[in-house]
Amino acid sequence: MTKIKLYTSFCTLLLAGVILGGVLLHAVAPAAAISSTPAYVLGVSSPLDPLVVDLKGLTSPVTILPTLSDLSLVGGNSVLFVDGSWLVTASSLDPTILSLLVGKILQGIPTVTVRGNPMLLAGSISGLLKWHPLDLPLIAEGVRITDTLADGTRRGGILQVLDGFDYAVNSEFHWAELQLSQAAPSVSTAPKTSTGSPKVQPNDVQSTQPYWSLIIHFSIDTGNYFAPYGRIISTLSVFGLMNDGTNNYNWYNVFLNQTIQPGIMVYKSDYNSDWRTYIHTDSLHVTNTTSTMFVDHGPAGVSNAGPFVVSYDVGVTATLFGAVVNATQAQSYFLKHTTVTDSSQNGDVSWVHDIEARTQAGTLTFQITPGWTTRYLQGAHAQFEGTFSTIFAELQGNTLTASQSKTVTLAVG
Repeated sequence: MTKIKLYTSFCTLLLAGVILGGVLLHAVAPAAAISSTPAYVLGVSSPLDPLVVDLKGLTSPVTILPTLSDLSLVGGNSVLFVDGSWLVTASSLDPTILSLLVGKILQGIPTVTVRGNPMLLAGSISGLLKWHPLDLPLIAEGVRITDTLADGTRRGGILQVLDGFDYAVNSEFHWAELQLSQAAPSVSTAPKTSTGSPKVQPNDVQSTQPYWSLIIHFSIDTGNYFAPYGRIISTLSVFGLMNDGTNNYNWYNVFLNQTIQPGIMVYKSDYNSDWRTYIHTDSLHVTNTTSTMFVDHGPAGVSNAGPFVVSYDVGVTATLFGAVVNATQAQSYFLKHTTVTDSSQNGDVSWVHDIEARTQAGTLTFQITPGWTTRYLQGAHAQFEGTFSTIFAELQGNTLTASQSKTVTLAVG
């Protein structure tokens, strides 16, 4: 069984100011450009570097930046790629390099670190909710900050890719373009009852009613790390409750979108893979019950194999668990040839999705979005652990002949 460990925390690190240099400024002509989004590359000198070559196939123009001062060329509709190996060495000689790069991220420019230590830049941004894999071949991380709340919390998006260089560059570039297309962050949803859809709150500052504000979309893409069994993309959308009426607690709604692509779908040509999606389990366990607890979760169990839409609400209810306001959010997702078991107990939350692997459901993209509400003490950090396991299966006729379990473990705190 393969395990992935991630850690998250709000942290403030010392930031500073500028330096370094090196190579000639190139405008690299693309061979077959698909996009016109300008891409800039810092930390490499050769137009034949694999990072530059990959980007040439994605966009035009691709510009290699010779020095940090050339970062002034990177405008608001641009994407910045940084060689992580160069950054590790350069920042160890002069830590102020990180400050200048962080400044570009805080201007809203999607910035991707490839190779080396991809988490170095995100780790230098104060007030950013971070999710870090340990002891894994993380190859790329993209970060974009859209704005900052009054308490210093950063809002934006992060994409981490574990394995597959070409795949990572491609995924991070298209992620960055998507970030640029979202000119104004969609961050707020008004409180709601158990019926109706979330409504957009036009301005956080003007609102005096409780509402859920989107803090961050965090995605981790396993890339080719689990080949030939499948690929798993986990995206956590974290919403904080604003105007909650209490100084005792903080509240978060977290929606976990799991997108699973079986090997028979994504690795048929490269590996002759016949692996199908079979069982998926999401389990969350509080590791510090003094500071943290789960106060709501969804969905409930569904024994019907579908097709059907799973719908649920999560949030807070006045007088329960110390809440003084009512505020919930709705979520739904479609299932076919799948049953859902709510296996939550003793304050922990857990779901099992059983997919009928013999049907088409086992061969196509499988997507679910369970969610939960976390309460933690004001001034503390949420502390819980999540284990997300996918079992892939091989069939001979209608007989299951082999299975492989791949696990993502997420620790918060």
